[in-house]
Amino acid sequence: MSAAGEQRGASPFGRGAVLGVLLVGFTAFIALLYFIGAGDTGGRERSGAAHAAANGLNGYAGLVELLDAEGYEVERSRSLQGLDTSGLLILTPTPYTDAEEFARILQDREYVGPTLVIMPKWLTGTPGSNVVEEDADRMQNDWVSLVAANATSWTEELPAPFNFTHKFEALEDDESPYFEGLGFSGELPTSSVLYAEENPAHETIIADAAGHALVINVVGEEGTEYYENAHWTMFVAEPDLMNNYGLADPARAATALAIVREAGYGDINSVTFDMTLNGYGNSVNLLTLA
Repeated sequence: MSAAGEQRGASPFGRGAVLGVLLVGFTAFIALLYFIGAGDTGGRERSGAAHAAANGLNGYAGLVELLDAEGYEVERSRSLQGLDTSGLLILTPTPYTDAEEFARILQDREYVGPTLVIMPKWLTGTPGSNVVEEDADRMQNDWVSLVAANATSWTEELPAPFNFTHKFEALEDDESPYFEGLGFSGELPTSSVLYAEENPAHETIIADAAGHALVINVVGEEGTEYYENAHWTMFVAEPDLMNNYGLADPARAATALAIVREAGYGDINSVTFDMTLNGYGNSVNLLTLA
């Protein structure tokens, strides 16, 4: 073979460089398999929606941390299997939740475990350009600005005894957004208040100054199978009692803890936050099982 042929056949990379490239590629592939198996594919929880991993005003990351600090066993569940927990299940549905699908979840829970439903409230946007520099420096990418409060209509489509009418009220300037119940009282952070209209199958747990039900317990009609044997389902019609916005006040934070204790019969220590209703559900795959 000529010298020219030998020169053309020589590799432009040394043996060490080739081994290094292979090692880096193999390591990256193993890391990819790990994160897929763990269900962490990056950034999906930072949507600005009201869920258990959200740090915005309307989110519930603060409630997760509060319960964890209080000694609860807390889990954020992206799997439908999380709906089968015998502990307290916390649901944070969206304004666009399908009522029929949601009803099936509640009915399936009747003889499995207690359920706490925190209703949606806020239409949100991204913080505007008027944010001061010191706040901009510490701003997280799932922070939101609260645009408007809205009641949810699909609750009327739920079957009895869960159905109720979700209402909105804008208080006058001289009216206080007062709340009281479970031995606690205080003021809501805004004058935009959501509540549940009175229903004989529901028990008011926390009310405002006008007697409107901010938190209700679904007890059912006396003498029915649900009344006698089903696990509780509790609805928080006014989410500012429990979201990050609400927990900024000590009185509301104490009330949020009291709501969780009441929903869990006072002695349930396991709390699961469902995230599938917020679009973060993962199917179980072989990597996860491995």
